[in-house]
Amino acid sequence: MGNRFRRYCWVSFSWIMILCIHQVRLSEPVQSDGSGSCDYFKGKWVFDKTYPLYNTSACPFIENEFDCQANGRPDRFYLRYRWQPTDCILP
Repeated sequence: MGNRFRRYCWVSFSWIMILCIHQVRLSEPVQSDGSGSCDYFKGKWVFDKTYPLYNTSACPFIENEFDCQANGRPDRFYLRYRWQPTDCILP
């Protein structure tokens, strides 16, 4: 049952990722002037009160080495930042 359940989880996760990627492509960000493409690599980190969107310690997809809270980081302030490309409007 263990292997079957793991396989089901990975297949489900794969389908969710495919749907997410498809949704992102349908809602491609546009430049603020209305033109077509966007450079994701030019931008800055901005403070966002709505972040974090999930509890990192409860997420099964984050490996122990990358879970800063579980590894003893005392603050959570860094979790309130998101990437904002310079001339793009993200959906």
